[in-house]
Amino acid sequence: MSAGHDRRGPPHGTLPRPDRKLSPVRILAWDLETSPMLSWHWGRWQQNISPVQTLQESRVLCFGARWVGTSKVIFKSEYDDGRTNMLQTIHDLLSEADAVMSWNGKRFDSKKIRTEFVREGMPPVPNYPELDLMVAVKRQFAFSSNKLDSVAKELGVGQKVDHNGFQLWIDVMAGDPKARALFKRYQAQDVNLLVDLYEKLLPWIPNHPNTSLYDGVERGCVKCGHTEFQRRGWAYTSSSRYPRMSCKKCGAWQKASNRDSTTSLRAV
Repeated sequence: MSAGHDRRGPPHGTLPRPDRKLSPVRILAWDLETSPMLSWHWGRWQQNISPVQTLQESRVLCFGARWVGTSKVIFKSEYDDGRTNMLQTIHDLLSEADAVMSWNGKRFDSKKIRTEFVREGMPPVPNYPELDLMVAVKRQFAFSSNKLDSVAKELGVGQKVDHNGFQLWIDVMAGDPKARALFKRYQAQDVNLLVDLYEKLLPWIPNHPNTSLYDGVERGCVKCGHTEFQRRGWAYTSSSRYPRMSCKKCGAWQKASNRDSTTSLRAV
């Protein structure tokens, strides 16, 4: 454990809690921002920068998170809340989640935060399904751009907060209060866009947890938990067929667990 690191995080009572009445599955939408690396280098183009030339590694500057079913975005930063408090808070939130939702989080955010945890000697968070909306979008659709801002605009849920690019990061790290206020709005809007997109993309998310298992509804939609369906044909496997249904609320397709018929022979 790093010197001075305190495992005690803020009490959960100080943070918005997931409400299973609003969302049976505790899904945490989250996003983080990192600092750029600082290095010595000879030129601007096609540089191969070695560890010896690196003066400062990239680190997490802040994160935003929001439980599906709540409206408040939780924001913590190393400059306002302290590095220990920031990391402990996101560790607590991820540990409480049934699933986490992000944009490109499987490749970036999750690996970045685990790097921070192991640097600080913190234990791992539990395994959970990662609902990476960018992965779902790339798998299911053919938008001209798979960036969060572009997809959000095309689906009519809003857009990212405008800023002056890399200069914003420079100003934030320099302590500019206006830049830090803008950074917070930028982070919060990204998280809000995730939640709004989630509602649009829900029936298209392939690895979504089975909601009915969490709310105890035996015949509820696997995606949204709704209990009204339209019976539409059959779902076939190599050996059996099952009733196929479409959820009247979110439109997700599912099959009944009881098979209607089967065959005695199997392909080899």
